[in-house]
Amino acid sequence: MSATEAEAFMARLEAGEAIRTIIGGAGGRPLCSRKAFFKHCELHPEWGKTALAFANTNGALKTIEGNKKRYAARTHCQRGHEQTGDNVGFQPSRGRHYCKVCHRENERKDPSVKLAERAALESEKRARNPERTVMREAPEAWKRCYKLVAEQTGKWTSFCRCCEKELLLSSFYPAAHDKQRVSRTCISCADAINAGSITFTMNATEADRFIERLEAGDTLRLILNRKDAICQKKAFLKHCELHPAWAERAHQLAQRNAAEAQNRKRLSKKAFATRTHCSKGHPLTPENVGIKPVNGTRYCKACNYANVARGKPITPDVERAVRNAILTNMKITDIYNGGPGRKPICTYGTLRTARRLNADLGRFFDEQLSERRAYRRSNGGVLVPDCSPNDIPVYIFQPGDYEWLYGLTPRHLPKNDRDVIVSDLWIELTERRLRREDVPTRAKDLIKKHNRENPSRAYGDIRSPLSLDAPAYLDGTMLRGETVSESLWERL
Repeated sequence: MSATEAEAFMARLEAGEAIRTIIGGAGGRPLCSRKAFFKHCELHPEWGKTALAFANTNGALKTIEGNKKRYAARTHCQRGHEQTGDNVGFQPSRGRHYCKVCHRENERKDPSVKLAERAALESEKRARNPERTVMREAPEAWKRCYKLVAEQTGKWTSFCRCCEKELLLSSFYPAAHDKQRVSRTCISCADAINAGSITFTMNATEADRFIERLEAGDTLRLILNRKDAICQKKAFLKHCELHPAWAERAHQLAQRNAAEAQNRKRLSKKAFATRTHCSKGHPLTPENVGIKPVNGTRYCKACNYANVARGKPITPDVERAVRNAILTNMKITDIYNGGPGRKPICTYGTLRTARRLNADLGRFFDEQLSERRAYRRSNGGVLVPDCSPNDIPVYIFQPGDYEWLYGLTPRHLPKNDRDVIVSDLWIELTERRLRREDVPTRAKDLIKKHNRENPSRAYGDIRSPLSLDAPAYLDGTMLRGETVSESLWERL
């Protein structure tokens, strides 16, 4: 809302108007939608707090007025008791009158039974349709989060770690770090923890699972720092302070697991240091062993040479670029060596492995290279020099290239003429006759060429002759085509 609308909103609330008539309800002229009102309350907390207080007060007053109008004309209650002055009482909390006879009868009954029945009925209603309950109770800004969580988990409930209960999603805060998850504790427990009323670290189930993982040999680093961590390190230390007996058992197991992990690490280093052959059987002699400068570990040179010679798997984009390079007469050595002004497309090992494993690509190479050799020897056995550019990289199509090229053409030209200019630019790019950064300059030259060949003025000269359907004379109706004799057509 704007500042003027916010002032008008507050003025109508101070005048006693109900909020449902201001945000699009029945009656009155709405100022904004319900969603815009709550969004404005989030952006301006002080204004929102005051507005909600006025809204609650006005709503209670409207309820009292409605009850007064509703019960003013009644002469008997629902059970048939006469509503005289001595038999009518008033409840200030609810703002309504009540029958004293019915009230005395209800007091004689056990009120706890009625409350338990009402709570059971309400719980049954909530469990019958959890989605409707969640979407009705949840704030507008949290509904999207709850929908995403329900789509991922397939249910509208979640488990609270603190009270260990399965509650509706509307009872949880959205996670601060991930809007597609909810917090691991319910709203009431989270507020109590933040206020310092209770101290929560782990529940009994998590503590038992913590000990089970320690007994299985997991170290504290694996239990506290991974994605499947039971709790954070701070919560673990706090739990140890609150439960000394549990902490003593956990520390004993943690020290044992840490010692075993260090022993395994030392044995693995020792075993690797005494190895005589690599995993593929190559002898680790001084001539066949290299040292990685990054971490100082050894590696087998024979395996490294094999990996370099094999290369990485070729991707579809790289394969397309290699095919374009061959079609534009680029040398094979220039594909993996690069050159001035361009980078190599792939390594020699990648190209060699792709030609051997990909039958289609290998056949394409053989056909193109055989045609190139035949063409170079076609002139009486004399090699034809290769005049293809070597410093222009292979053109690789990128999303939006057509719109970019089309935007370089004048908008006053017809679409067919603009497409012709774009086609010429495309051909020069794919044939490696044009660099990508030189396209705007070349587009200007092609536009000038198009204007020379297709002038928009000077009709009637040799460059733009008049149509045969044009009038032959200024003051007549005879067409130019009618003045042409039949003999002339026969000669042509």
